[in-house]
Amino acid sequence: MAETVVGVLRSQGEANSAITELERAGFTSEEVGLVPPGHGREPDYGRHLAVGIVAGTVLGALIGAALALIPALTASGAAHAVNASTVILVLGGAMAGGATGGLAGVLISMAGTSDRTLHYDQEAASGRFVVSVTSERPREAYEILRRSGAIEASPIDAPVQRQRHRPIGD
Repeated sequence: MAETVVGVLRSQGEANSAITELERAGFTSEEVGLVPPGHGREPDYGRHLAVGIVAGTVLGALIGAALALIPALTASGAAHAVNASTVILVLGGAMAGGATGGLAGVLISMAGTSDRTLHYDQEAASGRFVVSVTSERPREAYEILRRSGAIEASPIDAPVQRQRHRPIGD
């Protein structure tokens, strides 16, 4: 199974050297990616957060209303009588469930972000070169990146935004 290894390099020369060494070791252009400085992308947290809030609120409101309706329908003597107190109870349950669900949606959507990928995107945005290698030989790619002067090199779960790896300046 292919794994992705990412290296952060300080200069254009180090990035070009790393890519050249990777090519000499037999890594293909499809396996090697480069994100030059200023080309990092910011993930769309707003959309993920909005989806989490909406989904959590709706689901929480439905569960809250259902839970509030149970005692109203099971109380003795209230056989299927829907009155103002039942409506208020269900609306209160829906509001409490919606608020709880919305908060849970925010927390779950925040926990679902890939911080490692964000870190490397921020490195590129701050002026460093990010070289990624997605291959069946992650250990060898890691060693080459470290020898080429990578400030850090480590495996991540998802590939960094892929771009052609032509040396900068060509």
